Amino acid sequence: MPQRNPFVYGEVVPKSAFVGRRAELDRLTAHIAQARTLLAEARADNPVGRKFDFLCQEFNREANTTCSKANDIDTTRAGLALKAVIEQMRESFTLSEFSIEPGFDEPGILQALTRSMEEMAREREYRYARAAPLDNSEPKLAMFRSLGYQAVDYYLWAFTGELTGGALAGEVALRPLNPKDGLEQRIAILREELAASQVTTQDMIEASLFPQRPSTFPSYSVDLTVADGEGGGEGQSIGYLSLRPNERQDGVLSIAISLQPAYWGAPPEAQAVLGAVYEHAGDQPAPVRVMISTTAHADRSEALFSGLGLTRGVDDRPILYKDLQPARP
Repeated sequence: MPQRNPFVYGEVVPKSAFVGRRAELDRLTAHIAQARTLLAEARADNPVGRKFDFLCQEFNREANTTCSKANDIDTTRAGLALKAVIEQMRESFTLSEFSIEPGFDEPGILQALTRSMEEMAREREYRYARAAPLDNSEPKLAMFRSLGYQAVDYYLWAFTGELTGGALAGEVALRPLNPKDGLEQRIAILREELAASQVTTQDMIEASLFPQRPSTFPSYSVDLTVADGEGGGEGQSIGYLSLRPNERQDGVLSIAISLQPAYWGAPPEAQAVLGAVYEHAGDQPAPVRVMISTTAHADRSEALFSGLGLTRGVDDRPILYKDLQPARP
């Protein structure tokens, strides 16, 4: 029997193993594309929850296969990291995309639905149950509160109305960011806002609601142009702004803004928003939706935006949650 050349063998195995993993990588790439398509198509009249649940199962299957085929520590770590991301999506069990026809016992049906959801969530050892009702009217939200649910303090509030922008010539400038830098800056400022707002569900928000990929919309760093009394120096970044024309297919310009707490409700915030509107519509009035990340930020900025003619309200589809494993006394 011919002897095996150890040097040749040592070269062939890793390369063949990589080729074997190529199929998993190709399928993962296809799954990611399908997930983006599903999220883009999700509407009240086109529910995608069940399809997305099946897709998560496929993600998990490829992660398991990647780990089982791994013959080096880096591949194992990558597979485990992927499984961790999938588990983040599973940390909460969500009741979504449902409606109850008029004439039925809505409170009773809702109670039965949430009870069933919570039982399944506990069986799978999920930490949270979540609900995303299509109707955000106060009577509907009150029914959920009566069942122990409360709103997640994350992009719960929006200021809406019509604004005429103005060219930036004051204390701030909007510096364009590339998608990667925009994602990093947005997450950093969001963490700062959540911490300053003392949001009790910050861990859950970061794990399952934070953006995971760069936005396709233009994003900007909100920079000071002059030194101010808050300790900010010229050129310092104090926040993040994203300009999202017609994001919800309603003809409204959505503006997501996150700022260091010292600038909540301060003139630089108004200047940044008006500058963003001008960037989009010039000196013409435009319908806008200014989205604020926390209640504390919205409270501090309400007088500022009211002065601009905008009205504060709960955003179109708030996320409600219930902690299934409350802290023991």
